[in-house]
Amino acid sequence: MTHEHQPQHPEWPDTEVPRFSEHYTEVVNRPYLLDDETPSRTTLGPPSPRLCSFCGRADSKTSFSHDSHIIPAACANRQYFSNEECDDCNHLNGKDCENELANMLLMSSATFGIRGRSGRPKLKPPGSQASIGGSKRADEILISTAAGDSSVSIHIDPVVKQFEVAALAPAYRPVPAVRSLLRSLWMFLSDSQRKKHRVVVDQATSDRTTYPFVFLRGHIPCADPRSAELIAWEKSSDVGGPDIILSFRLGHSLLVWGAPGSDGKYAPALLPPVASSIDAPAPTMKLISVQDCDAKVPTRTESIRFSFSNITKGTTSPPKLPATKPKAKTSFEASLELSGKGRNISFDNVFLRLRLADKTGVTYTISGPSLGAELEIRHPEPPAPLSVSFKMKKLSRLSLADVQRTFELLIGLGDSSCDTKIVVKEPSQEILTKGPESDVDVGLGSQLQFAKHLATINAEFNTDFRFPDSLGEDDFYLAEWVAHGIESGTFKEPCSDEVLVVLTKATGPTVVGYIRAGESFQRAAIPAEFELLGTKLAVGPVSLGYLNPTTDEDLDVVEKQIASLGPREVLSVRIRPSHELYVFQRWTKPTAENRG
Repeated sequence: MTHEHQPQHPEWPDTEVPRFSEHYTEVVNRPYLLDDETPSRTTLGPPSPRLCSFCGRADSKTSFSHDSHIIPAACANRQYFSNEECDDCNHLNGKDCENELANMLLMSSATFGIRGRSGRPKLKPPGSQASIGGSKRADEILISTAAGDSSVSIHIDPVVKQFEVAALAPAYRPVPAVRSLLRSLWMFLSDSQRKKHRVVVDQATSDRTTYPFVFLRGHIPCADPRSAELIAWEKSSDVGGPDIILSFRLGHSLLVWGAPGSDGKYAPALLPPVASSIDAPAPTMKLISVQDCDAKVPTRTESIRFSFSNITKGTTSPPKLPATKPKAKTSFEASLELSGKGRNISFDNVFLRLRLADKTGVTYTISGPSLGAELEIRHPEPPAPLSVSFKMKKLSRLSLADVQRTFELLIGLGDSSCDTKIVVKEPSQEILTKGPESDVDVGLGSQLQFAKHLATINAEFNTDFRFPDSLGEDDFYLAEWVAHGIESGTFKEPCSDEVLVVLTKATGPTVVGYIRAGESFQRAAIPAEFELLGTKLAVGPVSLGYLNPTTDEDLDVVEKQIASLGPREVLSVRIRPSHELYVFQRWTKPTAENRG
């Protein structure tokens, strides 16, 4: 059984710790197996043209001849590679930082046989004959001790059935070590996420670090010790703490980094949950703050404690850890597809998590960096109907294209003629299919239209409107008004109230003629400027017309009053048009119908 625990930040105040998932949304989830002999290779970034995501140079200015491991090879990564790091940055930011990270994790890597660039590592203190690791097998620990040498030791406690392995671990520089992982995170982030979280690359490169450099270390009895995962979360609420958090687990070792605030300071953060193989208290996280990039954690003794059921004395064979049976996966990288009734929507990089499995069915949650909502899908045993609910994220963080696709998806979920399926990439299987038996009522059509209107306005005015976190009625009307003007040159809306028309001696007879005949007419165009979501836009001259006008006034009397007007006098007449028609001169040409 897998148990989920949420660690607590050492500096968290004496108050209740909120649930992490209520305030953060997962944006990166990259798991991999430590002993996979033939992993499927995933390469991110276009193969041509090549552009380095760190220095910005193209392949015409620098070389891209070496493999760029996104997660360091020293951490057993043989799966994730990037086309977006040049050889110079790979050597400068990669190798040096990777070596520091390898030294930082060497005690754990050697003990558990986590294979690096040159096989399974061995921890052998300088000048010592004792060592840990170096086995060719992943399910055993090789420990060699020497008389009078305390650099590697074993202590067995048969009463509590535990043994502890201790060794003199090498010195390392913590800032370059964690930078190695920030370099990995930067290459996993999408372009839109990189724009929001420049602090990741600022801290990943050596010349733009915000000091102090703060991170946390911990050790967990994880559910699957023969695996690793790099996960990042983006803040989705107004809770205090980092805007983005990175968690990297290598076997039982856990590192967590949170971005500093705009003032360069670090606030106590909510920490992401971890899965453990035992129902024990959440792991204790050690807070580390470093003021200097070149500062070193000196050579020190590190230890790892194990529990055992029995152990045989008087043998030269090393103690063996029982082979760990792989646990059932609860997190999957998947794609989400909806089709039917003219819709064809897909999200390629979503994360599906098993939330609950019991005799009555399974509950999944689905989230993704480009999906504007978190879906919860209850998949009961047949014939009970499928149940789908959702919680919207802050849409202002997404591109308008992703917002539109999200609304299309949610509307499709409420349409019984559409099918939705979730396809897990590895292992390849279809987890869920939604057919006509499920009906979700979501009234999101007007919000989808608003997103489309904003996209039209952005394209015309070269603006960067995002979907607002709160939408006012005036904002919707103004966006609809100008978007229709851009697309067709006009905007027509029903008119239920009387309209007051001001006539002069010159214009009055013509307007009265239109009213008698029930013909449409336009007022003179005037320059128009409006404010949408706090931004002023000038749309140029706009004329207002009235369609099918009628009036209760005696037009014969009105004509006599017009004839008696002086040069500066005006006459007001009330009319009832069926519609008001706005004509935008910027996007249309005058026609015979646009008279005035």
